[in-house]
Amino acid sequence: MLAVAVLISVGTTTAAAATPDPAPRSLPTPQPIAWLAPIVAPIAKPAPFVPPPWTGSYDVYRVGSFVTQKTDYWCVGASIQMMVNIVTKTSDSSYATQAADLAYARAHEIEPASKPGSDPRGWANALTHFGAGAYKDATFSSMNAALAFVAKRIRLTGKPVGLTVGAGSHAWVMTGFVANRDPAVTNNFSVSAVYISGPLYPNQVARYGYFDLKPDTRLSRDQMAQVFTPYREPQGWSGWTGKWVVVAP
Repeated sequence: MLAVAVLISVGTTTAAAATPDPAPRSLPTPQPIAWLAPIVAPIAKPAPFVPPPWTGSYDVYRVGSFVTQKTDYWCVGASIQMMVNIVTKTSDSSYATQAADLAYARAHEIEPASKPGSDPRGWANALTHFGAGAYKDATFSSMNAALAFVAKRIRLTGKPVGLTVGAGSHAWVMTGFVANRDPAVTNNFSVSAVYISGPLYPNQVARYGYFDLKPDTRLSRDQMAQVFTPYREPQGWSGWTGKWVVVAP
């Protein structure tokens, strides 16, 4: 009987012949995705402000922008609210907004936060934060220099400015002025009157000596000299003491 030997190969494979890598494919040119267009499109910059023709006076006050301060000490909060209203063309007179405006100012001021109001630095920072644009506090050695500066800023920006009155113990909003020449085109001009809004109106507080007149009241330079006086707020920052202090764009 013949024996038949059977060879069983276990765990072996037959190697496949090596094949060359395929040629790289050319990728299609990327095409813009329609729904992304609004996102990636450049944002248009707002047109620069152009002052209107000069008529001898200029005033940015707008009916509906005035706000009365909600407490005896919230003149800065009300002034912030009023100025933002003018810049953004809104008419917010709510307690909540005024409280938020003042709280932000107090959290970003120089003077001690224990005081019931806020200082010019906090005022400026709050205006910038709440959408009025970049504002800063500035000091001057005379009232005439301060009024000339703020008149030019109002004319060039179309925005209101803040004034510290009553030796720095109260806040007014200045929205306009009267001048013999256009501050937009020359530095050789003189301010003879201003337009102001005091946030205490119509709730006058006689014990503090403040009798804010109706919104957008015109006052002569001599009348302003009685109330727009050097900053002498107790515990005030030394950089403001003895100076005329403004908050301007």
